[in-house]
This record gives sequence, structure tokens and C-alpha cells, in this order.
Amino acid sequence: TEHTPIDIYAICVASPDRCHYETKVGEAGRGAAVNQLRKEGADFLNVYTQRLHEKGIGAVASIRMSDTHHRRIEDTPIFTQKHPEWIIQRSDGIQEVAMDYSYPEVREHRLAIMREIAEEYDVDGLELDFNRWAKHFQRHLGREKAPIMTAYMGQIDEMLKEAAEKRGRDHLILGVRVLGTLEECWNCGLDPKAWVK
Repeated sequence: TEHTPIDIYAICVASPDRCHYETKVGEAGRGAAVNQLRKEGADFLNVYTQRLHEKGIGAVASIRMSDTHHRRIEDTPIFTQKHPEWIIQRSDGIQEVAMDYSYPEVREHRLAIMREIAEEYDVDGLELDFNRWAKHFQRHLGREKAPIMTAYMGQIDEMLKEAAEKRGRDHLILGVRVLGTLEECWNCGLDPKAWVK
């Protein structure tokens, strides 16, 4: 940090249902570093936040809001496999693997993961990554569905305020990564202007 000053570092900890920390509500993630720390009895997110805080750097947990690395349902997180009825339906018949935020159950499940992180880990806030795949609703319904995501952002903000209070903090950061233009955001069901208001 002497050569490149950093105030806050975002650590990808959920993608979004597979979690790279010791979760009780999501699905345990995989990966060499995560697995090695687990073998040693350490928690990936605890190690990261502790090391960053030792250097005076804020630690923000980054969560992918969508992930479609998988081509087959069989390769998706357990949550997706158990609830194929909540997967985004494509009009072209191509199989999708991203979950549709139109369903309250999808939002509630992912909010539980965010709450777990905010309440149980020494993070300074959350960063919601809407860029990775940017699939939240059926594409042709993005503008129509944007109010759903706006209301959800309000729920997340309230949850972070409650978590900060429980942890004796003034506040926890709520950051977002969104697409490059408002038009692109709208098409994905995102309305960052409304979120700021």
C-alpha cells in the first residue's frame, strides 16, 4: 500500500449463491485458496478482512448479483437446481441458468446471504456487482421490472442499517457496480438514478 494507496478493497465472496466463506445459508464455495484455508480451520472472509484492516484498508464484501458461468442446470448451485421454476425464461427457447429476481423467494434467499455477511463478519459494507452477466429478469421486461430491483435495494439498505446498529457501527457501505450507461441498466431492470434518490 506504500506505492499504491488503497482505502477500500472489494473481495468477491459470493457468486451469488456459492459463498467463499463459511456460510450457513448459502452453498459452500470451492477453490484452492478457500479449500486450503478451510483445511487449516480458517475462514476466507475472516482472513481477508483481518489482513486488510491491519493495513488500514476497508474491506467490502462483493457479491455477484447474477452468474451464468454454467451451461447446464446440473452444474449450477444447489439453490438453482432445487428451483428451476425461478430461472429466467427465455423466449428463444435457449436454456437459461440465471435466477429471476421477479420471485420474492430468490430475493429473500440472496438477502439472507447478504445479512449473514453484514452481521457475522467484520466487513465495512457490501458491493453488489450487477455487471457480471447482468441477468436479473427476462430481457424484454427489464424496464417494467426495474421497480422490483429498486424496492429490493431499499430492503438491502435497511438490512445494512440494522446490521450496523447490531455491530455498533455508524454505518455500513452499500456500493454497486452497474453497466456503463443508464440505457443498458434499464434494459437489465436496474434504475441506479432511483437508487441514489
